[in-house]
Amino acid sequence: MASHDLRAPLRAIDQLAQFIEEDAADALSEDSREDLGQLRKRVFRLEALLKSLLDYSRVGRDESVAVPIDVAAMAEEIVELYVPTDRFTVEITLNLPEIVAPRPAAELIIRNLLMNAVKHHDRERGWIRVSGERTGCTASIIVSDDGPGIPERYRQRVFEIFQTLKPRDDVEGSGMGLALVKKTMETMSGTVEILPNEGRGTSFKLTWFDQPQPMKAAS
Repeated sequence: MASHDLRAPLRAIDQLAQFIEEDAADALSEDSREDLGQLRKRVFRLEALLKSLLDYSRVGRDESVAVPIDVAAMAEEIVELYVPTDRFTVEITLNLPEIVAPRPAAELIIRNLLMNAVKHHDRERGWIRVSGERTGCTASIIVSDDGPGIPERYRQRVFEIFQTLKPRDDVEGSGMGLALVKKTMETMSGTVEILPNEGRGTSFKLTWFDQPQPMKAAS
């Protein structure tokens, strides 16, 4: 209810800003047009933040049944929808281990990591790799990229809500993506970690157990 009540006036503000842009287009200075553009971007950012908070609050309340998931096929579908393949070379290992998890939760996790790699990349072109491995009774999926990387001192902080490493005006985002990934993995008794590396690039490792525990209730 709070999310709905807060998002409605935000949409009205954005619509009013759009009307001003259209009605006063010839009279506005370049600075005024730029200010209106910034206003609309920040309205969009706040609306995205409210949606992310709503998603975060729902983690663990979804009663979806855990099912076997072909991670390679799911990753290919997400790449097709969310990754600009004219900028990124994407490699998905075909023999990825199968996981057992609620599909909506697994999709949210993989989607956030792939979109995170795209959003924070600092060069014109890049690559993303989705690989995996099986060790005993666990299945792990690793999402890697050749972006700027995450300094070691920030590798725990980035999983907290509202955390970004760049100013919000430089990279649009709510600062909730990795917090959602971590909380969702924890509800499935899984783990997410950033693998050590030197230089550029980041690798996120997701680990699921073959016999997952029932989804934990959200705190």
